[in-house]
Amino acid sequence: MKLVHRRMTNKEVLDEKLLFKQGSFEKVKFWVKGKHPGGKIISPDKTWSGDWETEFEETRIRPIKTFIVKDD
Repeated sequence: MKLVHRRMTNKEVLDEKLLFKQGSFEKVKFWVKGKHPGGKIISPDKTWSGDWETEFEETRIRPIKTFIVKDD
């Protein structure tokens, strides 16, 4: 299954792990196929895919509820 992470446009996300969650605040770790700047590059002999992978950690705030405000 090919997932695309919002920060990694056109990159294949191999896995994502939720490290911490409180309300809408989340801290996640995710792995992307290939070598990418800004992350921890992992050599092929230590990966499940057998290819180069890059590990990233990200903090994000998810919306709890969305709504539309109309000006009448």
